[in-house]
Amino acid sequence: MKQGLDAPICLTWELTYACNLACVHCLSSSGQRDERELSTAQAKAVIDELRDLQVFYINIGGGEPMIRRDFFEIIE
Repeated sequence: MKQGLDAPICLTWELTYACNLACVHCLSSSGQRDERELSTAQAKAVIDELRDLQVFYINIGGGEPMIRRDFFEIIE
């Protein structure tokens, strides 16, 4: 008998490290955008894969994810 899950129920994804604030309480080490950040197409492919795995909940964070110009395109 198989036990456990095939995929996580909840996933936290730091979509970007870029942030326009400098909060002293931030644990994310955010600030500058990482040059290895996923492109729009790569991010959408990850979301498609998470959907196929039936991940129930995705917590999008980072830095400030809405600083990405493609944020709404990605989460759509």
